[in-house]
Amino acid sequence: MAFTCDQYGRSRSGTAIKTVTGRTVCRSCDDRTTGMAAGIIAAGGSQTSPVASGIATAGFFERLRKRRRRD
Repeated sequence: MAFTCDQYGRSRSGTAIKTVTGRTVCRSCDDRTTGMAAGIIAAGGSQTSPVASGIATAGFFERLRKRRRRD
């Protein structure tokens, strides 16, 4: 079913995911947001930047999810 991803602003096919803030996003955007949140939470008060940890974890999590869907 086609829907418009609020992050991209384009029509997408596949499963639409409703976020806790009420946005409708594609699975890729949801994976990225989940990974960023996990990275920021895991970094906590460490010396490294929590935002940098969030970005790195988002990329890792997104690749992991794509690989699991492929298998």
